[in-house]
Amino acid sequence: MFRGVSINQTSGVGSSISNIIRGAASLKNNQPLFVVDGVPLANSLANVSEKGSGNKVDYGNAISDINPDDIESMSVLKGPSAAALYGSRAGNGVILITTKSGKKGKGLGVSFSTSNVFEKPYRYLDFHYKYANGERPFQLDEASAYWGGLPLDVGNKAVQWNSPLDANGQPIPTELKSYKDNMKNFLQTGITSTNNLTVSGSTDKATYRVSYNNMSNRGLIPNSDLYRNSLSSALTFDMPKKVELSTNINFVRSNSNSRPQTSERDANPLQAVYYSPSYDVRDLKRVWKPGREEIEQLTIAPGETDNPYFLAKHLTNAYVRDRLYGNLRLDWTIAPGLTAFIRYSHDMYDEDRETKIPWSYKSMAKGGYYLENVGRNEGNADFLITKNIKAGAFDINISGGGNIMRQKGNSSALGGRDLSVPGLYNISSVPVTNRVVTNGSYKKSDLQFVRIGFFRFQKPALP
Repeated sequence: MFRGVSINQTSGVGSSISNIIRGAASLKNNQPLFVVDGVPLANSLANVSEKGSGNKVDYGNAISDINPDDIESMSVLKGPSAAALYGSRAGNGVILITTKSGKKGKGLGVSFSTSNVFEKPYRYLDFHYKYANGERPFQLDEASAYWGGLPLDVGNKAVQWNSPLDANGQPIPTELKSYKDNMKNFLQTGITSTNNLTVSGSTDKATYRVSYNNMSNRGLIPNSDLYRNSLSSALTFDMPKKVELSTNINFVRSNSNSRPQTSERDANPLQAVYYSPSYDVRDLKRVWKPGREEIEQLTIAPGETDNPYFLAKHLTNAYVRDRLYGNLRLDWTIAPGLTAFIRYSHDMYDEDRETKIPWSYKSMAKGGYYLENVGRNEGNADFLITKNIKAGAFDINISGGGNIMRQKGNSSALGGRDLSVPGLYNISSVPVTNRVVTNGSYKKSDLQFVRIGFFRFQKPALP
C-alpha cells in the first residue's frame, strides 16, 4: 500500500498486525501511532496473555478493530513532521486514517454490501513419513535398537496406542503405516462473512453518515471463531459566524468463544498434529477415553503429547472487547487566511477474558480456570490556529497550538490451577491455596505546545 511500510499479520483473522515504517527504530517497540479522524488509538503488539502453562494467546491490536469499509484515505508520517504533531509517541511514525463522511449536495443514500471469503492452506509444512517416533509409543517382540523409530510402510508390526485386544486382553501388534494428510484432515475450511450497511445524506447545513458492519469468522482450526460488530456515525453541521461543528463516533464489539493458541507452545493443537507420522488424526475425534469423560483425554502417547482435538475443543480462550472512540471538533474561519480549530477526542476499551484448561492437559494434569480484565482510557484536547500569508511569490503558513493528553489503564486477573471438579469452570472449583489475584493500574498526563512554520516559493509565470 505504501512504499517503505512493512505489514505482517502474526497469525489468522483477528490476530495482531505489525506495521513497520521504513525500518524498525527500536527492538522493543517499533509500531507506529494510529490516528483515526484525529483520535490516537492504542496499537501495541503486546495484547497477548498467557494463562496456565504453555497457553499464550494473541487477542489482536487496535488496527484490527477498524472497519475497512469506513476508511476513505490513509497517509504515513515519519520523522520531524510526525514528532512535531504527536510528540514522542510518533517516534516510529504515524499512520493517519480518515474515515468516510456524508457529502454536501447529495440526498439520502443507502448502500449494502456482503462478502464471503473461504480459507484453505496454500501449502503444508514438509514432514518426514519414513520412520515412526521411537520405542515409547511402540513395543517390539524382538530386541533391537529402535530409539530412532522403525521404518514405516515396510510391513513392520508393533503394539500401538489403538491396537485391538486378543481374547486374553493383550494388545495385538498392527502394521506401522504413515499418514500423510493429518494436517489437511485436521484443519477445516475457514469462512469469513462480512455485511456492511451504510446510510448517508445531507441537508442545507448538515451532512451525515451512519454505517453498521458485521463480521463472523470460522477459523481454520476447529472450534476457533471471531465475531465483530461495529457501528460508526459521522456528522457535520454549519453554524453561524463561519463555525462548523463535526463529530465522529465509533463503537466496536469483538468477541470469540475461543482464540487459537498458535505459537510454539504445548497448547497449540497444530504442534500436537505433527507429533508422529504413524497415526491417523481422525481416530482422535472422540477426544475422551470411554467412561473417563472430562477426566482423561484420548491420546496416542499419554504424558507426552495431547490430542489436538482435545486442545482445540476443550482448552479455550474466550474474550469480549468493547471499544468506543471518537471526537468532537469546532472549526472557525476567523478571517480570510486565518483559521482555528478546537477538538476533543477519546479512545477507551474494556476487555474480559476467560480461559478454561481441562483435566489431563499434559502441562497441567488437573487443569485450571482464569478470569482477566484489561481496560484503557485516553482523552486528548487540542487546538490549532493557522495563518496563511501571501507575500509576492511566497506563501507563508504559520501554525501554533497545544495538546493535553490524559491516559489511564487497569488490569486484573483471578484464577489458578488444579480444578477440584473436572469440567466445572468457576473460581470456586480452584482451591483457595492455588488462587492467584493480580491488580494493576497506571495514569499519565502530558502537555505539549507546537509551532509550525512553512514557506513556499511560487515561480512567476513567464510572459
